[in-house]
Amino acid sequence: MKRALLILAILTAVGAMVVPTARAAETEVHGRIYGNWMLNKTKGFDNANTFGIGRSYFTANSRISDHTSGRITMDLKETDFGGKTRYEMILKYAYFDWKPEFTDGRAAFRFGLVPQQYIALQEDLWGRRYLEKTTSDLYGAVTSSDLGANVIVHLGQDRKLATVIGAVLNGTSYSDLVEVNKQKDFNVVAEVTPLKDNEDFKRTTLIGQYYYGVQNVPIAGDTAGSDFKHQLASIGGLGASTVLLILL
Repeated sequence: MKRALLILAILTAVGAMVVPTARAAETEVHGRIYGNWMLNKTKGFDNANTFGIGRSYFTANSRISDHTSGRITMDLKETDFGGKTRYEMILKYAYFDWKPEFTDGRAAFRFGLVPQQYIALQEDLWGRRYLEKTTSDLYGAVTSSDLGANVIVHLGQDRKLATVIGAVLNGTSYSDLVEVNKQKDFNVVAEVTPLKDNEDFKRTTLIGQYYYGVQNVPIAGDTAGSDFKHQLASIGGLGASTVLLILL
């Protein structure tokens, strides 16, 4: 009964924050498709050629009020079903943002299926999304999206010097949402742009993160969650004309 009352209280609080205003929500819809064509001239492949879609995304961003907004992104990708390849549409992001008026735009709270901010900041820093994933995502060091909650804080004059994000996450993945234990992962990400006012070096940026969590495995009653913990520290950056990426 206490659990039911707690869930009801949370839903009531969230509902209070998303009460619609007198005006209609401003919604922007857009999509991206990464298509390809390949002709294989390797001996033995009989000049096989094929068209394909690597990934595609459909996104809706909605501005509910001056202090609330939401985002939903669908991800279309190739999936193997019993030896046959077909396209599958799954939910990649689905979150609600609240920017309290008293913070003067310096802080925001995010809840839902949220991006892993180190990966998201890397992609924004490059200014484009390549066909391949970022290093952290490609090698499975962290997932690009997970269920959880974020606190986002902007520092410095005009909120330009640095951004710090703290997150509490399930530790699963957007493609495997079932949480099999009560442990939670913690992630802190910081982005610093020390020369934002310098025209020649305004994109010079340093990004770092620390990730601490537990593998998404069943934990028996006589086993501690700390037995499955893992830690990851990453640092990356962009100079005036050089990209640096180091995984520690």
